[in-house]
Amino acid sequence: MKRLFVNAIIVPMTYEEKIYYDACLGIDGDRIIYLGVKDDVDESDYDEIVDCKDKVILPGFINTHCHAAMSILRVFLS
Repeated sequence: MKRLFVNAIIVPMTYEEKIYYDACLGIDGDRIIYLGVKDDVDESDYDEIVDCKDKVILPGFINTHCHAAMSILRVFLS
């Protein structure tokens, strides 16, 4: 199933990349197939359109349970 998320604020994985405002993110299954502005995408190619106005799309927080514990230890050990 192809989904297109529109009107989103998209925060990329690394700090060096720019933050996208009023952007679109197209996915097909578990793959990103489009990232950019709405004017450059054909909405008829997608099965579902999701309006993300005033919402943020972020990368997944992988393994946060370990990193959260490390943050607590820093407070006690410093």
